Amino acid sequence: MDFLAKSDGETLIQHTKNLLHEFNVLKQLYPQALTETEWNLLELACKYHDLGKMNDKFQDKLKTHKSGMEQGELPHGLLSVSLIPFKTMKTLYATDDLEALAYAVALHHERNLSEFNENIYEDAIDQLVNPASRFDFDKLGLTMSSPKLPSVRYFSLGSFLNMTQNPVTYHKYVKIKGLLNRIDFAASGHYPVEIPDNGYLQHSLQTNILSKWREENSQADWNEMQEWMADHSSENIVIIAQTGMGKTEGALRWLANDKGFFTLPLKSAINGIYTRINEQVFNHQKDAVNHVGILHSDTQQVLLDKFEKDDDFDSANLADFRSYLNETKSWSLPLTITTLDQVFNIVYRYRGYEPKLATLDYAKVVVDEVQMYSAALLA
Repeated sequence: MDFLAKSDGETLIQHTKNLLHEFNVLKQLYPQALTETEWNLLELACKYHDLGKMNDKFQDKLKTHKSGMEQGELPHGLLSVSLIPFKTMKTLYATDDLEALAYAVALHHERNLSEFNENIYEDAIDQLVNPASRFDFDKLGLTMSSPKLPSVRYFSLGSFLNMTQNPVTYHKYVKIKGLLNRIDFAASGHYPVEIPDNGYLQHSLQTNILSKWREENSQADWNEMQEWMADHSSENIVIIAQTGMGKTEGALRWLANDKGFFTLPLKSAINGIYTRINEQVFNHQKDAVNHVGILHSDTQQVLLDKFEKDDDFDSANLADFRSYLNETKSWSLPLTITTLDQVFNIVYRYRGYEPKLATLDYAKVVVDEVQMYSAALLA
């Protein structure tokens, strides 16, 4: 039987396979983002996260195109956890691994769980037994699983992971949930979770910056500061230099081939750096659109102005614009020019902050014009 994942007719099998495709893209581009065990847990999270959608209430809702939670309907993430075979997996993974996996799957959508109790949870799990018996687990590389109430060792309804009490589990949970969210958003939105740099930034710096300098002076080269920044690209560094010393080029060399965020305090400065990188570093090449994005409160207008400069701007370009805007807001591009609050609002741990924090775990951040921030804001 084909169980639906989306109201547009996409099945659970199709949607999950789309997630696994984006999972492989992410793992291939940034293998250092997770340990091998964490990659395995993330893959399991991709496979199990939506299986709770096979419950009758959710399937009826999709087929009748209803929205919102129905009376007595349990969030599908909670039901998905009941299908994870913890008894089998505990021989392969540590308790904190499975706990992180369970909470990542259960809470991959932000839901208010306070109105549900264990009796409601158990009843919903019992009702999932029949649909689960008709699901083709084998198509996802999973063994047949009958839903069961998870042990409190791995998941407890109404409780949340606490960084202070269990930092090891919490850190794993943030990475698994955060990257699961980004993969899920990408698969649902049909855009790539990450776009490869393939050395394009560093090649462009050599070709369009250094080579042009050498047209005027054959002896021109990166200055001592810029060389030092490139040589220390694996370290956290602070650079103090006068205007005109080439800190921007140095910072771009420091990013190397890693995913990067370039933060500035003012939107006008961000617009200026974005234009400069597009015009000078990438030399107006159309490939630049897949490598650098701009993100602040007026992003849409800045990008629309840029796209409209194309003489051939039409409905096809508009589709490209929408896709590019989506990828920029979803942090898919190799380099994003943005404001501090777009990146570091994670300190407030608002609902849904995990994708940003998990991404920053394998990315680099340039904080430019640091002297313009107040001490409180900078802290």
